[in-house]
Amino acid sequence: MNINSYRKEIDIIDKEIVKLFEQRLDIVEKILEYKVEKNLDVKDEDREIIVLENAVKNSKSEYKSYCKDLMKYIMDLSKKYQFLKKGLNDD
Repeated sequence: MNINSYRKEIDIIDKEIVKLFEQRLDIVEKILEYKVEKNLDVKDEDREIIVLENAVKNSKSEYKSYCKDLMKYIMDLSKKYQFLKKGLNDD
């Protein structure tokens, strides 16, 4: 394979990542609706710990720290999205 072939593979994967992230945000919005209805905080540190543990558990050993960082960032974006939808700052 040449570099262009590898880049095409990356483009396909990136497209899927975007699609999955959008699906995740759709669910995040439903979670926000539930939290607002039940008067719950956007931040849930216990859940975040579980998500990060799952990211580490489900990744190859050489990628564990990267997967953990990725999930941290995804959760930060998800919280930011929830705060913005709720009309709050994410402090």
